[in-house]
Amino acid sequence: GNTLMAVAVGFKIWPLGDAGPNDSRPAFTNLSLVDNDIQVDADAWWASKAMVTDAPAGIAFEAEVSNGRVARLEVVNNRIRFDTFTGKTVNEDRLSVGIGLRGIEGKLPLDAVNIVRNTVSNAIGPCILSTANVGSNQPSRIEGNTLTNCGRGSSLKGAGDILRTGIAVGGTTRNLTLTQNTITSSTVPASTLNGFLLASSCSSTCLITTNKTSGLQQSVLIPGTGWTNLGP
Repeated sequence: GNTLMAVAVGFKIWPLGDAGPNDSRPAFTNLSLVDNDIQVDADAWWASKAMVTDAPAGIAFEAEVSNGRVARLEVVNNRIRFDTFTGKTVNEDRLSVGIGLRGIEGKLPLDAVNIVRNTVSNAIGPCILSTANVGSNQPSRIEGNTLTNCGRGSSLKGAGDILRTGIAVGGTTRNLTLTQNTITSSTVPASTLNGFLLASSCSSTCLITTNKTSGLQQSVLIPGTGWTNLGP
């Protein structure tokens, strides 16, 4: 229930595990971010603070620079908007996301993730981006989110840029369902190229079904493996 105004990053999650190499305890268990209003002022922060390492984001999970496992993460009913979205460079714009789960291969996974009923508008890069290893035997879902005018960064306006996406999923995934999300673009030409970009390698039961898109250049792009597309 927090209200965060004119921020660079609303929430940054940086899990650090125990120093012992054999300690498997998670850094976080049942971590929930619920019912927050977040207004990101990317241009002001870039101009006044010369930001380099902290690309503007509503909610940023940073697994690249951490070593702690997260047993369960829930991001539910948050409202995120970018009031300015001029952007800076392609490399930084792609990290400026509404909700971002950043990770690399070899890092401990997010065992269960629920990103549910959030609204994101005017994100510089993808509205929801996951490059972390997501999923285990527990189900994860990205469900019921309303995403508008994703990919507004000026550096991403090339028609072939895959980062102009509503929901982009990379990394390695298991038991992940994308359902009942609504992705729209009201700009002319459309700022959002892909509704969904599923570049992950899914090892078990990854589904995309019952989503709505409008005003986009294309709906679903699946260059990854192991996904089942059940259509609208």
